[in-house]
Amino acid sequence: TAFARRDSFEPISIALLNLCANFQLIATPVASLLTTHSTIVEEAAGALFFELASMIIMVIATSSCGIAAALGYCGGLQVVNQIAPRGRRAEVVSAFFICCFCATRCR
Repeated sequence: TAFARRDSFEPISIALLNLCANFQLIATPVASLLTTHSTIVEEAAGALFFELASMIIMVIATSSCGIAAALGYCGGLQVVNQIAPRGRRAEVVSAFFICCFCATRCR
């Protein structure tokens, strides 16, 4: 079903967010070990590299979360359209939109 597809993306999104959050915790000690006998320019270049890598991981994680949310939304809308009676489809879809809006606002 459509909801099963949405659930399959959640562990991936959570793993990417954890990787992004833990990258700083791992990168800082590694950078300090690598730059114990280096110049200020080398230290600045290393810090810039780790910050750029962190930014790239954050963009990838954010994009995957957005894709997962979009697929969940599209799948949910498809299920709502299939379940709704023909004469009341607009009302049911409107209620679905309201529920989606409230769910994103209450997080």
